[in-house]
Amino acid sequence: MIRNKFKDFSWNDIMSNRTEIFGLVAIWIILFHINNNIGFFRLPVVSAFSRLIAVGNAGVDIFLFLSAIGLYYSISKNTISTFYKNRFARVIIPYIILAIPYFIWYDFIFAKDGIGQFLLNVGTINYWINGEHPVWYVAFIVIAYLIFPLIHYLDKKTRHISTIAAIPLSILVEYLLLKSNNILYQNAERALSRIPIFFFGYFFVSVITKKINNKNLIVISFLSIAIGIATFLILNNNHIVIKRYMFGIIGVSFVLAYSFLRKIFNVQWIRTILNFLGTISFEIYVVHVLLLRLISNYGLWEKIPYKIIWYIGIILVSIFIAKLLSLFVSKFLLKNRKC
Repeated sequence: MIRNKFKDFSWNDIMSNRTEIFGLVAIWIILFHINNNIGFFRLPVVSAFSRLIAVGNAGVDIFLFLSAIGLYYSISKNTISTFYKNRFARVIIPYIILAIPYFIWYDFIFAKDGIGQFLLNVGTINYWINGEHPVWYVAFIVIAYLIFPLIHYLDKKTRHISTIAAIPLSILVEYLLLKSNNILYQNAERALSRIPIFFFGYFFVSVITKKINNKNLIVISFLSIAIGIATFLILNNNHIVIKRYMFGIIGVSFVLAYSFLRKIFNVQWIRTILNFLGTISFEIYVVHVLLLRLISNYGLWEKIPYKIIWYIGIILVSIFIAKLLSLFVSKFLLKNRKC
């Protein structure tokens, strides 16, 4: 039975699990961020789980890898204007709804930085200028969305050469910025080191999946998973850039490994929960990051003695607010389409 399932494993199995993976990764990233603040999972009794949580940075790489794949399909079947409208609805609107009240509080009440800093923060420009923004991922993904039609156009015109070249070129540029102690590297290292995995996601869907059959996909998947596990086990390099690239390797292997496991084990209630979380994964990400920053600014971590309450509470609150936001945005967009 298991052998037959492996034999039938295909690219469709990976794509059909995207939403579930987004949901699982959203929770992984939340645990990673909370653990960085209060360290509950650093206790010896859960040391193995702690190590898994500690590489939650790979969750962002998974987001970008799968996002590039989704963008490829989106732009392939839509006009550029429709592509931008869909991205605006999916990312910009939820972000703006959350960012405006947060930065009104932060820039006018808490830090008292004023209107200039408020505009820079809401527009995510402050990340590129000062390297400071609670939701740096949005600063990265907005630019990726804006230039993606160009990436797609060049890929087709150059028969994938531009995409292939972009991966080592982005690594080289980051290396040169690092060696020259450039301020852009210091500010935007978290984004710069994620460029290769984004391009690899596009290359993966536009080239690799069209060149291999099911049997070869299994071989490539097992090889990737083995490399990912080895990377996880030896992840002790202290150089942050190398770590980021290793997270990318772990991220790709995670996607493939999860798809294999889902092919074997099909637990409906787990699928239902992860699909639910996956549909609001972006909202969960932004909500919990801003919530954590709010808690940190007021020094609330030590005011609740039982750390597990923070884990459960922040996850539940983030999911609740994210779902309300998703419903509001859906109704708003539906109303505008009718007008």
